[in-house]
Amino acid sequence: MQYVCNILAVLLQRQQRANHIPRWHRSMDKEKAERIIKIVDWVRFIILAVFLTFLFATLSKAQTTHDFGVWYSAGVEKKINADWNAGIGTELRTKHRREYIDRWKLDIHSMYRIHQHFKLGAAYEFHMKNQATGSETVSLLHHRFMADVASSKSLKNSSAPSAI
Repeated sequence: MQYVCNILAVLLQRQQRANHIPRWHRSMDKEKAERIIKIVDWVRFIILAVFLTFLFATLSKAQTTHDFGVWYSAGVEKKINADWNAGIGTELRTKHRREYIDRWKLDIHSMYRIHQHFKLGAAYEFHMKNQATGSETVSLLHHRFMADVASSKSLKNSSAPSAI
């Protein structure tokens, strides 16, 4: 494990390239050499990411049974006005090679912009979960109420919205 950590540390180290241009770049201008160096760095990063993905994929254990389930979902969003939107969605989960309905969900949600950078949201979800107890199946009903606040203010020069 220590050996793998050492290899990863060496791969993740960035070379100090403040004013240094490698020998094979001396015939090019500095901007073109820097672009090539950035491309090489990205290729190294992608190779490292692919290597780690395959390393962890081979170390993980998969499911040993042949049972599987499928999740189906659908939803609709409607913008009511510039500040208000609402939606409804449903989800169906199956088990035992799609022969058994495990869970069904219905959700209703809404979001209201209270300020240029803030939104308030609320949602209600109704879940019906089937639970097998011996030879009998019992349907359990769950109600879920949710509220959230979201910010779209840019943080550190990032324009992606972030949830609070």
